[in-house]
Amino acid sequence: MKIFLAPRSNETSYKNFLSTIENGVDLTIVEPHLDSEGRSLLGARSKLFVWGNKESKKTSWDKMEQGDVVLFYKGREKKEREGKLVYAGTLLHKQHSRELGLALWPPKKGEEPWTCIFFLDNLQPIYIPISKLAEFAGYSSNFIVQGFMPLNDEGVQNILKRFRTIDNFLKHYSEQRAERSSDLDEHAEINAHSEAALLILKIGRMLGYDTYSPDRSKEAFGEKLKDYCTLEKVPTRFLGELVAVIRQIDVIWV
Repeated sequence: MKIFLAPRSNETSYKNFLSTIENGVDLTIVEPHLDSEGRSLLGARSKLFVWGNKESKKTSWDKMEQGDVVLFYKGREKKEREGKLVYAGTLLHKQHSRELGLALWPPKKGEEPWTCIFFLDNLQPIYIPISKLAEFAGYSSNFIVQGFMPLNDEGVQNILKRFRTIDNFLKHYSEQRAERSSDLDEHAEINAHSEAALLILKIGRMLGYDTYSPDRSKEAFGEKLKDYCTLEKVPTRFLGELVAVIRQIDVIWV
């Protein structure tokens, strides 16, 4: 069994983490893009938990096997001395697919999609200071997770030497968690109105509609709504006196 480290510190990865790990994804969104193995393994689940990497991390992604553990890293915040590992899950299925990546996380204009997709099971919150993991692995004291990567063999062996199993390791750090607000609490602090608008714009794009919002300059999860608007103005044909009212609707699909 191998252990992989996945960062979720920047704004885009945080947004993706909320939408496809903490909240999960309905099977109906991914089912049209799953291969035969994916349909067999995932077809009975209504809610799926999924993460992805871009092509630059495919070498690490290729090493993943069913049952491997993925630990999610979150960077240092406010008065914290260091970053930490906050979530763990086990690999259920992986699939290399541009179409699946586009359905899950439509990229900004000019950005490459996430194509190295993997689905997780047995998700659980944990709290492991990154210095503790660095100690197991023999990394430098200022080690941080800057990209998706496997933990080295030394780290895995030292964890097994101390805890006997990876499950015991995760259980130990689950029980030792400090009292902290969850990511959902943090999520609630974000302007709910702009967040809802962003998600509805993204869904419209996924379904093939042109999209419009009068609040193009607003942000949610570090992204501007305008990045998911294909129309700068509402089409006015046939609207007559309704134009002034319709222009104020938060999100429109055309």
